[in-house]
Amino acid sequence: TMSNQAENLTTQMVSGQEPQTNTQQPVHALVLTGFGINCEEELAAAYRLAGGEATIVHFNQVLNGETSIHDYDVLNF
Repeated sequence: TMSNQAENLTTQMVSGQEPQTNTQQPVHALVLTGFGINCEEELAAAYRLAGGEATIVHFNQVLNGETSIHDYDVLNF
């Protein structure tokens, strides 16, 4: 869990150990855009800077079944 990861990182930092590298797949985020929804580019850039992957999709593509939210780890709008 996230709290266990934070605790492990804190223990490593206090003891002077090198933090362990994340060997898992990067998070794949779906960033929705549409009328009245702004900052999708900035949100996608933040995921990429953090080592994740982001796909920007118009909300209508989800409603029309062209894109499935189930193909992503995180949904943002």
